[in-house]
Amino acid sequence: METLLERLLDSQLSGVRNEAIHAPTVTPSVTIERVELWNIRCFDELTVDLQSGSRLGGRWTCLAGINGSGKTAVLEAISLVLLGARLATDLGSGRLKRLRRRVGGVTQDSRIRATLMEGGDKRVVELSLKEAMIDPIAQTGTGEVAGDFWARQYQRVLLSFGATRNLSGASPHNPERVDVEVLRQLSLFEPHSQLAYAQTMYGKLKVTALFWELLKNLVGSVFPGELEVVMQGGRGGRVWFAMNDDLIEPQDLPDGYRSSVAWMTDLCATWVLKSPPGALDADPTRIDAVVLIDEIDLHLHPSLQRRIVPSLRKALPRVQWIVTTHSPMVISSFASEEIVILDREEPGGIRRVDREILGFSADDVYEWLMDTPPHSQAIDELAERALRGDDQQAAEDVSMLLSLSPEVGKDTARKLLERRKALGRQIAARRRGEPDS
Repeated sequence: METLLERLLDSQLSGVRNEAIHAPTVTPSVTIERVELWNIRCFDELTVDLQSGSRLGGRWTCLAGINGSGKTAVLEAISLVLLGARLATDLGSGRLKRLRRRVGGVTQDSRIRATLMEGGDKRVVELSLKEAMIDPIAQTGTGEVAGDFWARQYQRVLLSFGATRNLSGASPHNPERVDVEVLRQLSLFEPHSQLAYAQTMYGKLKVTALFWELLKNLVGSVFPGELEVVMQGGRGGRVWFAMNDDLIEPQDLPDGYRSSVAWMTDLCATWVLKSPPGALDADPTRIDAVVLIDEIDLHLHPSLQRRIVPSLRKALPRVQWIVTTHSPMVISSFASEEIVILDREEPGGIRRVDREILGFSADDVYEWLMDTPPHSQAIDELAERALRGDDQQAAEDVSMLLSLSPEVGKDTARKLLERRKALGRQIAARRRGEPDS
């Protein structure tokens, strides 16, 4: 696969601007409006509406829910139906079988249906997953034969990223020799797979100066003043990053930056390859794609979690994003119509968000939306021990801990505790009729 990637990227090295000028009409954009699942992983049936726009800008859907609620399964289903039957088989029978729901030890037949807008036309495409086969169904209302939609879809940018985004200079581990289009989705289905274009960072894949310019502009837009792409050695050289007045290699970036730069690299490389006219001016705002990201907040400090989505709305406004997160800072970056809370206890498997949470604090999001107390369970356990009345030290610890705040430190809290204890002794002595000491 390394040879194929190098050949694809190398084909862009000469005359890219001339090629872009004479390129055919760009394939119409696609927007996913709804996805329906039957017997996919934990779901017997689920319908997810995906908003095409928001007053906050861009096209975003945020999937939230507890571990095991099926967030990743929804991303996998969307990726699969957009790949189509021919390419989906490259994932292998084992991975496809794991997608199918098991009931009483029996693997069920499964279906995935997506309703989308392609240009100005509505499309409905469907995959049926059965034992040892995938059946494609295309219902377009135009008499189009099955497969025509997917043939056009392969010309567009679809990228899927799992919760482990491997940015490494090692050769890609791809013994199955999957199609490069499948390789762009593989980390969602195979956690330890390397991203398709990770090796561009290490000078092991030839890329155009246009790619580096696009990546530099995108990284600068999302992390302004914090991170800068620096090329060394020309087109075939390595990329370094300027950070805190130091030059840093990709693998030495802090984890949050590295996991974000990893998917940005794939996005920029794929856009340059698939849309030379759109990439001509290295402007990230022109990138047109569907991007699926599991745990978009991966490794990011809360200060970056707070602004990653607003930054991406501005930097990549034409991308349709479908992302998952456990971060209250990320969730509070979305309008209510952009949030899908997966909850199998609710009718239809989705909890409706009936109010805006943009003004909520992180504690508010934890308590109201995520049904999680915003403090540690450790203090709850200390309180339980204190309430039983058989652990005086636990009672004192709880009293001291409850006195702590951003304004009150440990030493001050202990002094307050001692004063309260002394006051308690005085009150008890007065009740017994003893003089004050």
